[in-house]
Amino acid sequence: MRKNRKKWKKRKKLKRKQNYKKREKRKIGKKEKGREKRKKEKKNEKKKEKKNEKKKEKKNEKKKEKKENEKIAGKKIEEEILKKKKLKMTMKKN
Repeated sequence: MRKNRKKWKKRKKLKRKQNYKKREKRKIGKKEKGREKRKKEKKNEKKKEKKNEKKKEKKNEKKKEKKENEKIAGKKIEEEILKKKKLKMTMKKN
């Protein structure tokens, strides 16, 4: 009986050790997976930020172009109006 009990205790101790080792490995694996996930998330966030910055720059450029085009168009219209006024004035004089 005593021999059996001793063997049983030894087996139980070994199992505990093995289970402990397995648990530690799992913990380490989970930590590494978590680190990898965080790294990937950071990379994705940086990529998204860069894309957003590029989009903002493009929008700003388009706005500037529109304003410039409007200014040019406004000047042309003013020139046409002035020409018409001059024509009217010359017509009235004649």
